[in-house]
Amino acid sequence: MENLNTKNLGNQFAVAKGKQRAICMTMMQAGLVSAEHIPEHVEQELKLGFTVAYTDANPQFNATYGYIDGNYVLLDADKAKAFKGEKLQLSVGFVMAESQQKFGALKNSNPALHALMLPIRQAVQKYVSNTYNAFKKQVAEIDRESKGVPKTRSATKSFDETLKSFFDDCRKKIVNAKARGDETADEAKFRKALVAFNTVWNHQ
Repeated sequence: MENLNTKNLGNQFAVAKGKQRAICMTMMQAGLVSAEHIPEHVEQELKLGFTVAYTDANPQFNATYGYIDGNYVLLDADKAKAFKGEKLQLSVGFVMAESQQKFGALKNSNPALHALMLPIRQAVQKYVSNTYNAFKKQVAEIDRESKGVPKTRSATKSFDETLKSFFDDCRKKIVNAKARGDETADEAKFRKALVAFNTVWNHQ
């Protein structure tokens, strides 16, 4: 850690940020995207590119597993060669290839495979979502600057408004998480917890 060149790292960080901005500007100038609209096919292609980036940055997910006693066990190169049973070559591409519906069905048809794939799918989806949001934010910032519109801060919400916004967001996220097969997304439990919270919070 002591040998890290902070100046060089700072330069790399700034260059990377500059490249992102340049990419957004190129796409805007080509008419592919705007602050008001990103066509569905462009969004899909962008997200595929983000997925490739995640794959390249996480080579550990390219691994061989052996199916042993109802579970998938990680095999190193030598064990993979010698293993005579059912093998699975895991990769991000393999994990993300299934539709959400087919992946959800694995929970019943092949729970061991579902359990192996779930954390990877969630990590990829989170990365892609965050990166896409960052892309849209950059496009909006460039558009605002080109029009000479100053960045303004929104009015501070009251705490009650903050709570309402928070719980509204939770409602949306729990539906999306459930659709992704997230077992912790318990809508009934959330509703009960929300009722209990409001009972205390709104008590006069």
